[in-house]
Amino acid sequence: VKVAILKYIETLAKQMDPGDFVNSSETRLAVSRVITWTTEPKSSDVRKVCFSFKAAQSVLISLFELNTPEFTMLLGALPKTFQDGATKLLHNHLRNTGNGTQSLSYVNVYLTLVRQGSMGSPLTRPTPRSPANWSSPLTSPTNTSQNTLSPR
Repeated sequence: VKVAILKYIETLAKQMDPGDFVNSSETRLAVSRVITWTTEPKSSDVRKVCFSFKAAQSVLISLFELNTPEFTMLLGALPKTFQDGATKLLHNHLRNTGNGTQSLSYVNVYLTLVRQGSMGSPLTRPTPRSPANWSSPLTSPTNTSQNTLSPR
């Protein structure tokens, strides 16, 4: 039953619009359960555990790919052990696929700031921009002598 639910969530995530994925208490609970399923100790029924583990990994990767900023913000609201488990899985996935250097950097920077307390409460801040839209300090708006923002 667990594998069927995970496969359903993975399929659903692949069909959703990024804006449909929200950082709610229900979503955080569900994601924390899925993360737990990726770290469950092996049992006597290795085949069942293996299918469950792979399905749980696929769900986390699908949600990350659906909306990286929102998923990363959600991770920032979870306890460090959950963050570490999911981040390790995502690092391995991105390294193995050769994709997502910017996404990986985004996760690392964001979670570091959350852990340092520099980002405030993950539940109250707005959705961050995606890494592709980050602007360089050289092109960011600056204050002019008249204390107004200059155009880029």
